[in-house]
Amino acid sequence: MDNEVQYLKQIECMYESEAKDALKKQEEKWNDEAMVREQQLKVLLEDQIHELCDRINDCVRKQQDLSGIRETHLKAIEDCNQRLKELMTESFVTGLNNAERKTFKESATNDNNKDGNSTIIVNIN
Repeated sequence: MDNEVQYLKQIECMYESEAKDALKKQEEKWNDEAMVREQQLKVLLEDQIHELCDRINDCVRKQQDLSGIRETHLKAIEDCNQRLKELMTESFVTGLNNAERKTFKESATNDNNKDGNSTIIVNIN
């Protein structure tokens, strides 16, 4: 009986030893796979970061281009507004001149009718 117990203990030790070896090999395999996955994730994240940086740089470049276009258009609008003010001022002055001429013509016509003399009106534009 002692032989059988000793034999069972030996078999049990062999199984434990083999199980420990198998577990150790499996843990090494899992660690290797984990390192590979970690490296793949690192590469993936670096690629994503580079892609996002490229997109951000493109967006910044486009915004700068649009900002330049906007400034150009604002400058053109300001120039047009200034020119419009000048034209309106000229038109107002010209309108006053025309009104003065009309008043002068009316008064000359009235004078012509009162005196019986003819008056020559010269328009200077």
